[in-house]
Amino acid sequence: MTANSNVLLVDDDSNVLHSLKRQLRDKFTVKTAEGPEQAMEEVRSVGPFAVIVSDLRMPGMSGIQFLALAAKECPDSTRIILTGNADLNIAIRAFNEGNIFRFLTKPCHPEELIRTISQGMEKYRLTTAEKELLGKTLKGSINMLMELLSVISPEVFGLSNRIKRLSVHIASQMGIADYWQIETAAMLSQIGYATLPENTVRKMQSGQDLSGEEERIVFSHPKVAAGLLAHIPRLEEVSRIVACQLKNYDGTGFPKEGAGGDAIPLGARILKVVLDFHTLEDRGCRKAEALDEMKKIPGKYDPSVLKALKDVLDIENEYTARDVSVAELMPGMVLSEDLRTAQGLLLIARGNEISKVLIEKLKNFSGRAVINEPFRVFVPKNPAALKGLGE
Repeated sequence: MTANSNVLLVDDDSNVLHSLKRQLRDKFTVKTAEGPEQAMEEVRSVGPFAVIVSDLRMPGMSGIQFLALAAKECPDSTRIILTGNADLNIAIRAFNEGNIFRFLTKPCHPEELIRTISQGMEKYRLTTAEKELLGKTLKGSINMLMELLSVISPEVFGLSNRIKRLSVHIASQMGIADYWQIETAAMLSQIGYATLPENTVRKMQSGQDLSGEEERIVFSHPKVAAGLLAHIPRLEEVSRIVACQLKNYDGTGFPKEGAGGDAIPLGARILKVVLDFHTLEDRGCRKAEALDEMKKIPGKYDPSVLKALKDVLDIENEYTARDVSVAELMPGMVLSEDLRTAQGLLLIARGNEISKVLIEKLKNFSGRAVINEPFRVFVPKNPAALKGLGE
């Protein structure tokens, strides 16, 4: 991680800015902005800044208001107020509303200002380093769980990928820009199946009727998965989504406790639609038939999610079927059927989107075992239509 030594100085007095820049330019990379509006332009175009130092009293917007707004764009930046007004009430408000690191009064001795900014730099470094570490830990934990699932149950692993792909497409269609929690929940939603008897999983996936005891076990899998995820840092919301994946929009279903409607996490509402849609598909329904069946059941699904599913299916209809070999695979293709070895071993379940990594793995595997070729895939007529989704 490259050290960020960028400092933004904000004041409506150009003379003050020039003076401060002279004091700091030998120590830090300094940018200046005359007033909050110009400062916000700098934050959006040049940021993130490690430290932002702002005057308190400026026309149009106070330093407190500006720093609170800047925090939404650059939440990790250390924020400092520099002002000629040493009123205690203003200082308290600054800490509460702008999450201010330090409150300095003018005139401020250069050494004190440099020391305070250096402390702000260290705070920024520690915050970003912790986030980077958490990110790596999080990614490693998710990869470990998925690798474990792929070994224990390739069928469930394949189902998880199908669920993730459609969930991400729906989230994107609904205009959700940051859907990593929904994508992660979709990927990990089925890990509870690793605790279920293999025969029960096969019966469920083939659409066979389950006994009362088998149904009880199946309905418990979200709770098991949510319990595993709750102990991983930053996956608390993902755990909530996974726990509510079988909850109906009207509040019925599992878990029995908790409200319905929009009180259910959006990711869980998407998962409920995707899971039931795939179940109907697995029982022989065509895509349009499955969607029509779901629309007939009042109160079970979020109407906005059903609409997004219809829109996604309309886009996915713009695919053509093609028989290919491993050597002809390209990223963006979608498996129309299970990919198996000549001995019947399942490699990748249908519905999975082909990636560069997956192609490389298959090429390496085909050197050691015979893969049933050719196999059928769906190829988008317009490759850009779903570009970036499900990666």
